[in-house]
Amino acid sequence: MANFLKSLFFGETDESEETKLNRNFDVLKYDGIKALKIGKNTYAIRCFNEALKLKEDVEVLESLEDAICIYVIGWKKR
Repeated sequence: MANFLKSLFFGETDESEETKLNRNFDVLKYDGIKALKIGKNTYAIRCFNEALKLKEDVEVLESLEDAICIYVIGWKKR
């Protein structure tokens, strides 16, 4: 409760750098997946590249591969 009040009144939280990095990674990863599903391939590629700069992840690499294949040759892997 004290952290909630502190963040409410002072706008500060006691988040570590690792927590911020993980949150940013997750936002970029899932934004990229959503963009890929709705056909925004260039935005998806940008999100996946930025996510990979923060942390290596197999799912992000596979999604990046799909996005590049769709963007470059219009092919979806099965």
